[in-house]
Order: sequence, then C-alpha cells, then structure tokens
Amino acid sequence: MGVRKPFMKSVVVVVVVGTLIGVLITPGAGRATVSPISLTTPVVAGSYASLIVVVSPHTRCMGLVRYKPRSIALSAKTGGRIGWRWRVGRNTKPGIWPVVVSCGKYGTLRMHITIVAESVPLRDAAKAVCARAPARVMARYATQLTPMTQQAGVRGYGLGPMVAEYGEFDCAFQSSFPNSMYIVSVKRGTDPCTFSATARVIWINLAAPSGYTGPVNETYSEDCKSLGLRANRRVSTYLYKGEATRLVPTVREFAADAGRFWGQAGGPLPRITSRSGGALLATVRYEYPPTPHWRSDGISTLTVTIFPTEAEARASFARACAGCSPSSHGYKVRRPSAAYGAPTVFLLGACRNLMVQMTWTALYPSTVIAAPLLAVADGIFTKAERLGMAGCF
Repeated sequence: MGVRKPFMKSVVVVVVVGTLIGVLITPGAGRATVSPISLTTPVVAGSYASLIVVVSPHTRCMGLVRYKPRSIALSAKTGGRIGWRWRVGRNTKPGIWPVVVSCGKYGTLRMHITIVAESVPLRDAAKAVCARAPARVMARYATQLTPMTQQAGVRGYGLGPMVAEYGEFDCAFQSSFPNSMYIVSVKRGTDPCTFSATARVIWINLAAPSGYTGPVNETYSEDCKSLGLRANRRVSTYLYKGEATRLVPTVREFAADAGRFWGQAGGPLPRITSRSGGALLATVRYEYPPTPHWRSDGISTLTVTIFPTEAEARASFARACAGCSPSSHGYKVRRPSAAYGAPTVFLLGACRNLMVQMTWTALYPSTVIAAPLLAVADGIFTKAERLGMAGCF
C-alpha cells in the first residue's frame, strides 16, 4: 500500500493595492506570489491602458483582456516585475470587463478593467443640433425656422401635448410655410460621438401645397466635430460615485427642465416643501404656488436612488418596470399614462447604477405632464454624466 500524499487544496487570496482589487487563485498552499501593482481603470476607449504585476520567483506570465467586440492578448513575458501597455480600441464596448493573468503553476490573477466611451452628454449634442437646424434648413431649403416657445403649442399647455401626439422630440420650430411645423429628435449614432437627427415636417389641418420645395422628413448625421463639441476624454468613474443629494434639481433647474415642454415656463418657481435622504437615497417634494393663471395642485415628488452596482439597479428597475421601453436619450422609463384626467402621473427611469422615480399630481391632462417629467429625469441623468458617470448608450 503506497504512502498517501497530503491533500493540497486551492487557496483564494484577495489582494488590495490602493483601489485595485485582484483575486489570486493558486494551485497549492505556500506557492502563491503573483499580485497586482497597478492597472489603468477606468480608461477611455481609444486611449492606452497598462498593467503591472509582481511575481516571485521570476517566472513566465501571459494575460488576456476579455472585452468586446474583441479580446486582447497580453504577450508572454518573464521576470519578477512584469508590465504590459496596450491601446484600447475606439470601438471597444463600454463596460466592466475581466482581465486574467496566468503565471502557470505560480497562479492566476483575475481583475477587472472599466472601459468608458469618449463622448458628450446626449442632451448637449441635441442642444447643438437644434441650434444648428435653422441655418441648415435655410441653406438647404431656403426656408426660415422660428423656435417654438414653451407657451406655444396646444391649448396653452405648451409643447407637452405635442410630445404625446408626435412622440419625443428635442426641439420644435414654426416654418415660414403657413400651418407647418418642423420637429427634430436626436439619438446617438454608431458610436458615442456621432448622432442621428430625425427631422419631421408636420402640417396642421392640411397637406403640403402644390410645388412645395421646403423641408422634408429626413434623417441625417452629425458628430462632435461638426457640432463644435469637444468629446469628454477625462477618466470617468463609469458608475455614479457621488451622493444622491447632489443630483437633486434645484427649484430653478426643475423649473427650467419642466418648462422646456410646459406652458408654466417663465411663471412662478416651485418651492421645496419637504426633503429627506442622504448619500444613497434622496427624496424631494416640489410644489407650485397658486397664481391667477395656474392651478395650485402642481405637486411633484422625486426620489433619486444610488445602487452599489449596475446589476442591482437593473434588478430593482426590472421588478418595478416590466416591459418598459427606452427613451430617445437611452435610459429606460416607465412611461406616464396618455389619458386625460389622470390625477397622478408616474415615471421611473434608470441608467447605470442610478434610478429616478417621479410622481406628479395635478388636474392638468397627463399628456401635458408626461414631457416635463421626462425632461426633468433627463436633466438628472445628464448631471450624473457630467460628474463622471458613463452615458446610457
């Protein structure tokens, strides 16, 4: 009967260097000595990343970065302190991706690298597209466009009912052709710094006149360069790392965002009647005061929730929002009811590890309130993106 060899079990060691966390899996106790020194993360797609590990005794290691659409192999190197430097492709999909370093019998090191896109907030791009639209239409169609104000639109309710009738858009214009409107919606294009603009010509109670040579329905492309926008190349945090209270709109921000589509623009500011929460959750109640022209029942409650991970935010959103569809600016929403007379309108939006819940109680038609709610949520997500969160695309 042979001598039984001692059982050698695997050991899992968590190595923390600064903010860098790696998991070292070794084939046997007492043999592990490969650990991370540094890893560039987050890194903007199109930039360079580097990884340094230390291994003892000197040995041969190789690595693999498993991001999409194509993984990157880190060539085999031998030494006690080994480093790699590589360029992250511009088309690399933003996200958190595994990095694996294998040193044979001396262990395997597993880490994660965060890739963020070179981009600008979509709201900034949409604003630039809208500002450029009149000059573009004049040059192409010799037609003058005049921006429609918030006080314009349907029955004095502003542009909100137009969103209910024609779908989401970023700006609306009156054309020099009578009874004609020109509306523009902007989405991200094939990469984070290109944009697809869809223009639609709306005729009120009539068709285009005979011999019409003005603007037509069309989709065209713009990019950061054509719009004069400088892409954000600073290192992002990918997830939102700040406090929830920092994202809560001030009364002026709330009024400005809601007023983009609501006839209340230019009227009295709301007041904050209650506030609670802290770093991970904040709830604020806004109330518009009564005026001779506006009803006093414009009450909105807004809650911002920060989750530790994107997966937890998605799970919470999925439970509360089965079947929700993405808005034109990328984040998903539980859309308000389009029926008139609904006393309370509800919206739920999510992006990365951030979720926004809003209710608005009013006697106004819900079609009037839907667009302002979307605009306020859009403003919160845009603020988070400007503070380092990767955009929703």
